[in-house]
Amino acid sequence: MLFGYDWNDGGISNQKLALAGLVIEASRNGADIYLPKIYSKDISDRRSGVFAFESVFWREPFEEFASRWNVKIVPEPSDAVYADRIERCGWNFFNSGAWNVSHLRVKGLDSRDITSDFFRSLRPRVADSLLFARIASSVFNAHNIDTVVQTRYEEDWRIHSQYTLEPVLGSGEDFCIPPDAIIHKVASSFSDKPGMIYISCDEKHMPMSKADTKRVVFERTGISILWKSDLLTEEEHDDMTPLDASLIDFELAKTAERFVGLSRSTFGNLVTFERFSTAYRNRNVDFIYNLPGEQLGRRIDAGTADDPRIACGLVE
Repeated sequence: MLFGYDWNDGGISNQKLALAGLVIEASRNGADIYLPKIYSKDISDRRSGVFAFESVFWREPFEEFASRWNVKIVPEPSDAVYADRIERCGWNFFNSGAWNVSHLRVKGLDSRDITSDFFRSLRPRVADSLLFARIASSVFNAHNIDTVVQTRYEEDWRIHSQYTLEPVLGSGEDFCIPPDAIIHKVASSFSDKPGMIYISCDEKHMPMSKADTKRVVFERTGISILWKSDLLTEEEHDDMTPLDASLIDFELAKTAERFVGLSRSTFGNLVTFERFSTAYRNRNVDFIYNLPGEQLGRRIDAGTADDPRIACGLVE
């Protein structure tokens, strides 16, 4: 039996969940797998592209993980045929990966589980680059930043919120609010209000310019914000693939003392779940801004819940 797919056409967090589902299903069914290609998703689609797995993630720790769970990795067959986009892009495996993360909340958080082991073993190469080391050192040492905030307000998210989330969830949840409203919640939530935070977002597709966003946020909250582009040359920023940009933001969020995200976002949930997986414990130092109200919600779910009330322990 052989499981696999060509490449998942979602963002990198969705791709991680699809790959997790692939390995978990293979382990359960005694199947071999072939590795998908990794997609660099550009919202405007001008710079989208696919890359070999081993050019994005370190292969050796992933192969060791697969071996621990009795999964053999074989070359991709040249005659693979897919019935439709769902099959070609591994969306059924994505559903399995997402279910396994959320099910850990029900059966009990266990960092020894195959799902946690998967995320410990999937290591992006860019996190070991000199460029990442320079950015991380600047964020956490030179600027002494302890809080990374996800501001999901790009054009694609606003469309997704309007046509997918709002018809189902209504408008009572703060899943699509502008950066100044998000940072206002940060300023209202911490007695040790940070003087500067690092913003995780796709800068190139935000509705306001970087300068205008910085000004509006500071005028409302007194907090300065730092972006990737502040730490890169213009050439470095222009040459960075959307995939590397997203992976760098993700790894910075994992490294931060505090992370503020969005429980309706796979990025926001996986940052917290990977922090749980690598630390082998739930530290409860992550927060979400989509819980209604003036302040952030503190997560107690290790990133396993989409519903902000469940994530913060307000309902079961």
